Amino acid sequence: MQKLDFQRQNAPAGAAPLTVQDYEWKNSWRFAVGGIYKYSDTINLKAGVAYDITPVPDERRKVRLPDENRITFAVGSQYKFDKATTFDVAFQYVMPDKAKIDSTEGNPAAGQQTRVLGTAEGDAFILSGQVSYKF
Repeated sequence: MQKLDFQRQNAPAGAAPLTVQDYEWKNSWRFAVGGIYKYSDTINLKAGVAYDITPVPDERRKVRLPDENRITFAVGSQYKFDKATTFDVAFQYVMPDKAKIDSTEGNPAAGQQTRVLGTAEGDAFILSGQVSYKF
């Protein structure tokens, strides 16, 4: 995504009717590997790891989306009730790199600019479940 154009309806007097946010994101890659181990006729065990490269260049990183490269670890299992019904449960741990932020936001023409300088960090834990039925 290169940019977003926002058109304001009924803009207040003196406000710009069109706002453009330049992102200049780039294409990126994701590398992943995983496997399934057949524990029994009814239980499959699953595991995987992935590495995501962020599409956000360092100089375009914003507070709203402090995206950075990340590693994801996943484990899960599948239980087969019968030929048509399965239940899956999975857990993911997402570990992004610390994101450095140095951006200036606002409207320079109106003298309304703010510089944001800092870092963003955090992890994500994702638990999911699914019931599937083939018919």
